Amino acid sequence: MVFKTDGGSLRGAVDTGEGTAVALVPTDEALLDPLFISTTTAGEGGHFELTNLRPGPYNAFAFDRI
Repeated sequence: MVFKTDGGSLRGAVDTGEGTAVALVPTDEALLDPLFISTTTAGEGGHFELTNLRPGPYNAFAFDRI
């Protein structure tokens, strides 16, 4: 396994706004490990950014409360 700091990134915004939890989960079941699940909290205006993402398809989820 090789870890690099120059992975992909995702920027976006959620309608529910600031404080929303955002999770990006790989669709490949072999990668369903906390190591590959990226999470963040949306800031002002619902904007968020996730960085150093592994290449591949993902499902995105947003939660107004956990």
